Amino acid sequence: PAQNGKVERFVQTIKDSLRTTCGGTDPRCWDFCLEYVVRLWNMRESKTAAACAPGAEKACPNDVVSALSDNPLARQESSDKLRYARRFGCLAYYKPHLKPEDKSRNGALLPKCRRGMFLGFAKSSSSWLVGHVEKNTLKVYETRSCVFVEDVLVRDVRRLAQQKPAEIEQLIEILAVSTEEHSGRR
Repeated sequence: PAQNGKVERFVQTIKDSLRTTCGGTDPRCWDFCLEYVVRLWNMRESKTAAACAPGAEKACPNDVVSALSDNPLARQESSDKLRYARRFGCLAYYKPHLKPEDKSRNGALLPKCRRGMFLGFAKSSSSWLVGHVEKNTLKVYETRSCVFVEDVLVRDVRRLAQQKPAEIEQLIEILAVSTEEHSGRR
C-alpha cells in the first residue's frame, strides 16, 4: 500500500461505492452491482485526465479509450449514457416479450408488465438489465421499455414472483414516514 497509494485509494473507493449502492438490496445481485459501479466510474468526467495533458478538456475514461482505440467495441461506450443511470436494485416494471403461442392464448388477460429488479446496463446494446425469478433461478432480461420506482429497493428478488406485491407495503411505509415528517414540521 505504501508503494501504490493511488491504486489502493481507487480500490477502496470502489469497495465503498459497492457497499453503499448495495445497501438495502438483495445480496445475491452484488456481482451485477460491481459491474454497474465500474461502468458508472468509467463514464464520469475526470479532473485528473484534464490535468495530465495541458490544454486538454475534461474527459471520462471511456472517451479516452475510444479516442485511442480502433476497436468498435471500445467506441461503443459513451458518457452520455450516464443520463440513463438509475438507482441500483430499485423496483422496475418492464414489458416482456411474449411467445406467439402465449399471445394467441388469452393474450388480453396476460399482465401488461412484470416486476423486476434493476441490475444495470446491458453490455451489447443500449438497454437496461432487469432481473426476475423464474423457477427459483435469477433470470436477466434486457429491455428499453421500462418504468422505474427508485424509492423502492428490492430486498429479496424471489418475492417479486409472489402474487401479493410487497412493494406496496414499502410504498405505504414511505408515505407514512413522509406524512409524519411533513406533519412534524408544522
